[in-house]
Amino acid sequence: MELPDIRPSESIGFQTVPADELNRLAAQVDPRLYLAVYYQPKSWMEEESSRYNFRTMATNLYGLFHDCGNFIRVISDSLIPEVVTYLNAADCFPTLSHEDQEELCQSEIKKRYSEWMAVVEAWRSVFCHNNNDQQRLNLDATETVLIWCDSEIPFFSMDISITAFDSITEDGWNLLLQKMLRETREIQSYLEKCLIVAAAMPDYIKQKIINCWLKDLVYWYMKKQDLLLNWIADWYGYYINTKTKGIDIGVYDEGKSFRKNAQLWAKREFGDPCRPIGQWAEPWLVRAEMSNLLFGTSCPEPALPDDVFIKLAQNVHQDVGIWAVNHRLH
Repeated sequence: MELPDIRPSESIGFQTVPADELNRLAAQVDPRLYLAVYYQPKSWMEEESSRYNFRTMATNLYGLFHDCGNFIRVISDSLIPEVVTYLNAADCFPTLSHEDQEELCQSEIKKRYSEWMAVVEAWRSVFCHNNNDQQRLNLDATETVLIWCDSEIPFFSMDISITAFDSITEDGWNLLLQKMLRETREIQSYLEKCLIVAAAMPDYIKQKIINCWLKDLVYWYMKKQDLLLNWIADWYGYYINTKTKGIDIGVYDEGKSFRKNAQLWAKREFGDPCRPIGQWAEPWLVRAEMSNLLFGTSCPEPALPDDVFIKLAQNVHQDVGIWAVNHRLH
């Protein structure tokens, strides 16, 4: 299907509005769900080179799917397969055009999505990892993106070396930027249509997607402690500025970063003093408690990190719970 042209500044690679639309569609599947949270991409810069904007877009897209919502597995292992299976079994689906339905029924969509994500991850590795390409995994990333470049810059992929990127002209980078814009819009279109179908599925089928998505949220919140630490740091800042006025000895160590101070304080306040500092988050992130919240009737809608941690705070520490409800800094 031929997709309409899209201005770079309007792409999800530079703009939050398309991500907000995907979140809206996810919420139609279930109000607890969202695709990305706190996405703040670096802007398209008209006055900058195509190489600069390409690098910005690649790192923005990586951040969208890895830092703002780690739902790659849900999309590739649950959402797309369930939608394709359902559409193949249905005679027609009134919400989509016949052309769109045929497009989604292609078994290659999951593969296409996985390949696109692999390219985004490889570009991010090339741009952001400062290791030479003699290391095998770095060489793999270099090879992945050079082969991807080949359709726009023929024979370029024959030079499997990180230094090959220095020979790409401004016109070459512009061709690559246009390719990334087209492919990103294609993937975005797949996701939009899959979410539209999922929202209209019978409940017994839709529930499989919902359960998988919520389990992935639990996993993400348990694994990515910075989501919690950012929230705890707000409470810590409120505590030292309002409660203690910075007077209490041991509340803040000027020789340490604010991050480390917040971790130490969290361990003292909520953790087990006999356990390593890395386990300061354990009382907050008990899997059963997290699962019960997200799968329960009191789950925030959508289940955004700050809202989830506010709910957990009421069970972990009464003072934090009261502050979270009445004095949230955001």
